[in-house]
Parts: sequence; structure tokens; C-alpha cells
Amino acid sequence: MRATKLGRLVLTVLGLVLLVTATASARGPDWSGLGAVAVSPDGKTVITGGQNCTLYVLDAASLKVTRRHWLGTRIGALAFNRDGSVIVIEDDKNVLHFLGAGDLKPVAAVKNTAYISACRSADLLAGARHRDWRGAKAVCILSLNDGSEKAKMDLPAGTQVNRVALSPDGKRLAVLTREIKDKQKPTEKPKPPAGLTGLAVNKFQMQHDGKQSKLLIYEAPLGKLLKTHDLWYTSGHQWTTLLFDGETAVVFNYFNLNAKIAADGTVELFRVGGLAYGRGVSPDAKAFLTGSLRDGKYVTVENLKTKGFRIKAIKGFPEYFAGFTFHTDGSAYGVTSCFRLVKITRDAKVEKVVPVY
Repeated sequence: MRATKLGRLVLTVLGLVLLVTATASARGPDWSGLGAVAVSPDGKTVITGGQNCTLYVLDAASLKVTRRHWLGTRIGALAFNRDGSVIVIEDDKNVLHFLGAGDLKPVAAVKNTAYISACRSADLLAGARHRDWRGAKAVCILSLNDGSEKAKMDLPAGTQVNRVALSPDGKRLAVLTREIKDKQKPTEKPKPPAGLTGLAVNKFQMQHDGKQSKLLIYEAPLGKLLKTHDLWYTSGHQWTTLLFDGETAVVFNYFNLNAKIAADGTVELFRVGGLAYGRGVSPDAKAFLTGSLRDGKYVTVENLKTKGFRIKAIKGFPEYFAGFTFHTDGSAYGVTSCFRLVKITRDAKVEKVVPVY
């Protein structure tokens, strides 16, 4: 009886946490430990941070912490500029902090900007421009060196930003909007016809649930709108990642109901692994990583083939992957809810796991 009551209490608390985070506009770490990770352009330095408001700088060869920087706010995303001289930190207050990579001193700060996508080869980043807690109705393109604004674009009336993604060459920007409800149609899941199974059921339900989203394609860094796709597919705001190679957009999320969107707006649903607590995209947009409880998937975008990897369990509370970044050589780093950093080879093998403190 006590175990049952405890289980109900845990589920209730978790439900409240999910409700709060689902309505939040800022991006902090999704889980209780590290949440963001990035690798310097020369591959010699790894940076990470998350729940405890501290930026950690590690030597990539030894994975030893060489410096710590107290930011004073939770860290949700990290990026380097092209020559590795500047670090960009997105915090949970919709502020971007630009720090000198050498001395970790402030270079600039940009407020009301969140859910960034960085393109190091073009020294650009894009983000959702927030006005208040209710969501972002504009996107911006900034310099990755100092945060100076290159362009700002207001979204169509009635839409809000879900995620943004710059193409690997920095010449195109994809913007996925949050769901748009059609007041003339039902919003509950319709009953699928007999005989449908698997993703065909999800496709039918999403095509008839009275919700849609838009995929907007802009020229970067000018911000000129090039194309608009009206989609029957929608993805929850809080745990979504967008990948864009300049033609195809890929949406993958915590719930593992993912979509590949072709240049003509055609949508293909797919799944890889289980729930995706952590996600990351390669700089060339040819691969992405997802991770859940100890397990992860290395996914090739072209054919959606996957390779799996797993870390050994530690004692105590379950450990989840919370974020990933790719090295230029195709290897990767993952961070976990238990403040650990995981080195992953190009063949999706766990090479090394270290605690970060």
C-alpha cells in the first residue's frame, strides 16, 4: 500500500513539473544535472553546464575540468563562434551571454532571445525573440561574435515560434511554429479507421485533430521569407529539436513522434528508439543523437538508420541523457542528469564517461 501511494505521489509531482516546464518560455536544462555541451572548433576544449549555474571548461583529451565559471543562472544551450574566441551561453531567463573563451569575461549580452541555433561556419546564430512569458512571435538572426542583430522577422499573425534551425552554410533559416488550433475542428484525437496500425494511426489522428503548424523558410542573414509550408504535423514546444540542411527539415522530440519534411512540404513520420530526453544535431545536419535512460541512438538523417549505445548504471536515482554535441570528426559528447560527460565514437561506442564537478 505504501509503495502504491508513493508511486502516485511521484507521478503527481512529475505531472506538476511537466505542467510548469511545458508553459515556460525560457530554455533551461530539462533535467536535474547538466543540460548543454559544446566543442571548440579546434576540438581541444569541451564546455558544459546546466542546473547548478556553472560553466565547466574541460580538456577534450583528458576530459578533466580546467576552469569553472559561475554564471548565476541555469544554462540551457552553448555554442562557440567560428575561430573559438567567443562562447555563447543561453540561460533560463532568455538572455544570451557572450564570453571571451580565453578569459571568460563578458563580451556582450542579448536579452529576450531563446532557443538558439548556431551556425559556426557563417558566424551566425538565430533565436526566438521573446516579448513576454506567453511565447515568441518573432525570430532574429545575430552575429555569433558579438550578438549584433542582422535581421528580425515577425511571424504571421496567430503564430508563435517553436524552434529555429540555420542550415550548415548559414544561408537558410527554418522556423517551425507552435501548434495552431482550428476552432472549427475538434481538438480531441479522432478514432482511426479499422486496419490502421503504427505510425499510420498517428498520421490519421494528426491530420484530423484540428491542429496544424507552419514551417517558414527564410534567407539568411537578410531575413527574407522564401517559402511557407502549412503542416498537419505538430510538435510540443518544450522538448523539440529542429534540424535543417537547406532543403529537408527534420523535427525530433521527447515523445519520439518525429517528422522528416521535404522541400515541397511533404511530411514523413518516423520513430527512433524510445523517449528522447536529450537531443543533439551534427554541424553538417547529416546526423543527430537522442538519448533516454542510459541508452542513446546515433541517427543518420538520409536513411534514418540508427546505431545504439549505452552507459553503465550508477547507484541511486536513474540517469538520463540530457543533451549532445558533435565533434567535427563525427564523434560526439553527451551530458546526463547526474552531471556526467560521455564521449561517444563515430561508431556509436561509449569511449569514456567522467563526472563533472
